[in-house]
Amino acid sequence: AEAALPLEPASLPELRSSRVLVVEDNASHRRSIVQLLKAWGLTPFEVGSASGALALIRDSYGASPTCSPFSVVILDLFMPDLSGVALAGEIRQIEHAQELPLVLMVPLFVHDCERELYAEDTLRRVSISATVNKPIKASQLYDTLLGILVKDARPAGVLEKPAMKKFDPTMGQRYPLRILLAEDNATNQKLALRMLELLGYRADLAANGVEVLQAIRRQPYEVILMDVQMPEMDGLEATGIIASETPPGDRPYIIAMTANAMNEDREACLAAGMDDYLSKPIRVDEIISALKKSWQARSSRGMNIVHQIQTTLDPETINRLLEIEAGDKTFLAGLIQTFLADAPNLIQQMQGAVRLGDAQALARAAHSLKSGSASLGGYRLSSCCQELEGIGKSGHLEGAGEKVAEVEAELSALQPLLQTYL
Repeated sequence: AEAALPLEPASLPELRSSRVLVVEDNASHRRSIVQLLKAWGLTPFEVGSASGALALIRDSYGASPTCSPFSVVILDLFMPDLSGVALAGEIRQIEHAQELPLVLMVPLFVHDCERELYAEDTLRRVSISATVNKPIKASQLYDTLLGILVKDARPAGVLEKPAMKKFDPTMGQRYPLRILLAEDNATNQKLALRMLELLGYRADLAANGVEVLQAIRRQPYEVILMDVQMPEMDGLEATGIIASETPPGDRPYIIAMTANAMNEDREACLAAGMDDYLSKPIRVDEIISALKKSWQARSSRGMNIVHQIQTTLDPETINRLLEIEAGDKTFLAGLIQTFLADAPNLIQQMQGAVRLGDAQALARAAHSLKSGSASLGGYRLSSCCQELEGIGKSGHLEGAGEKVAEVEAELSALQPLLQTYL
């Protein structure tokens, strides 16, 4: 949830008297920004194209050359007819508009080839006052406008570059999920698939709701990233059919993806049976958070595939071990190799102890394997070893042979899961 804003806008006359022009070709994004500005007591104006904005600013200065018609102009970086930076350059050519504050909206995730568009020297040439990340966060936009419009306020985020999000390629191993991406736009498909790939996931693709239903009838998926607006069958209808056909315990975790950022859109998605909601363009940190939430939610549902992995090998334990070396798998791989080398020898010691009737030797070997498997998150194996250790400590070995066989079976189940981290 958005944090509370630091100041009451109504108490600031500089804000109440400010006229802000929003230049954004996406109507829903533009509408959400305008609503924020109105809530803060500003007077917003909106236009859906760079050419329209240029004409409006020229006409406004022509009508009143000695008085600036706008206090601030908020520009989108990517627009169909002219980029935000190019538009800023055109605005600077208008007489009396050289000092007009310009705020540039920049997506958090952009391709390397597009970074030149907002390089620092490029922004300085057209006198961009500040940049804000997109999707817009209310607190960041508020602070930026405050820094521009209010004397002695905190400084605006001048030329603030979008934070570079570090992708963790081990996430797919630590939170294994079978993912279906439902998206009809080719560009969005490539972008989402690449983001997932950088996180260690290989997702299947569906271009509409009909293909989604066909895909989940062929094989189960833990997560569906579902675009809301698709041809033939949209995401809301597909979600409703999935909910009606699939028992709750077997239902995939459905994450809505939509360019509409209003509360009513989110409510419609959740009412249709979707589990979570992401606004486009998708941010790296938000998709990571959504996938982790899906893992936790499906674990609590007791899904068969998640239940098997969670009880045989706990991914949270693996995650904590990776954090010891900041994600470097070398340390973890060494622990796993040591465990896999020692475990068969310990089972042989247990088998020998049962044959010889040596209860103390059985307890020692079971204790050692119990401790080692628990350290790596192999809790089912550890639990079996604990029972076997108790048998050894009791001195009565009835049933010990069967329990050793159970321990051996649990080790066989754990080994391939651990080997995926080598």
